Amino acid sequence: MEYFRISKIFPVLSDLLEKGLRPFTNHVDSGAIIFSHISLILAFWYPAFIGFNDSTITVFAGFQTVGLCDSMASIIGSIFGTTRFKNNRKSIEGSLAFFSAMLLSTIAISLVTRTKLYLVNILIKSIITTAVEAYLEENDNIILPLISINFSL
Repeated sequence: MEYFRISKIFPVLSDLLEKGLRPFTNHVDSGAIIFSHISLILAFWYPAFIGFNDSTITVFAGFQTVGLCDSMASIIGSIFGTTRFKNNRKSIEGSLAFFSAMLLSTIAISLVTRTKLYLVNILIKSIITTAVEAYLEENDNIILPLISINFSL
């Protein structure tokens, strides 16, 4: 998609992609390439690819961290976020939402997939992933699933 948008080989398609994708960008996407969309696709794809033949929660890492937890942090932080971290635009309320979503979704996924996880592992995974999300200012879509996977094994 990025190739067609940038190259303008098909001007109608390029304009359509530009109008459709550009409104959903942030400061990371100030250049010609819209990196946020590429990293979002990778965040969903590579954990599923890594754990494709595995019945553990690894397969769900991208959907869980980026699709659910990061979204919850953004929504709750935008609406209720009043207490900001120092030198950071993110809020403690958003991070608490991320942590809660990570903790509860990990428990739910492990029950559904019948993956045996210990509560201490789930807590460590939730705390570390939340801390990384809270302190990364740049696009965290690639990093969060990797961290989640490492603590799910």
